[in-house]
Amino acid sequence: MEIPPPNDPRRPLVLAIRLARILGFVSIALGVMAALPLIVVRRSGFRVHPLQIVIPLGFLSFACGYLMCRVHLARRRHWALLVGLVLAAVNLLVLLAAMASLAFRAIVDPHPNKAWMFIPFTILILLAVGPAQLVYLLSRSFSAIHFTDEMRGFAPMMPQSVQPLPITPASAGEPRSRP
Repeated sequence: MEIPPPNDPRRPLVLAIRLARILGFVSIALGVMAALPLIVVRRSGFRVHPLQIVIPLGFLSFACGYLMCRVHLARRRHWALLVGLVLAAVNLLVLLAAMASLAFRAIVDPHPNKAWMFIPFTILILLAVGPAQLVYLLSRSFSAIHFTDEMRGFAPMMPQSVQPLPITPASAGEPRSRP
């Protein structure tokens, strides 16, 4: 699907569909990367705390939601637009809560060298840009859901009136002959 020109009302929807796909695949990659250390720890004989499973499952659930919304947004479903907005907002709130807890830890931590906090804080900011952009694009896409100027599927065949064949008096009483 090509991107419409800048003033086209369908442009935010097309960009939101692409961004939902990208966020879905990024969430899958992050979920797998978060699950790999747990698999290694488990295979070495150590116990994995049940709360450690929440992070990979969270990433994978966001990935499923984004990919599901992407498919149904391409079909122009109104409910997918609302679900995508809620999903991106919840993802954004989770990332903002992680940033707030990291900032709180930086303030409370008695260690004088807090430069290491810059790296995870930057990663969280970069991860929050995607859902924030998706919320913006989906909020501008409400008018594009009902925009149907493009051809989708087959053109409908309209019913046509059929003229009955004329019956001549000579052929009315004669039996039909077979060749």
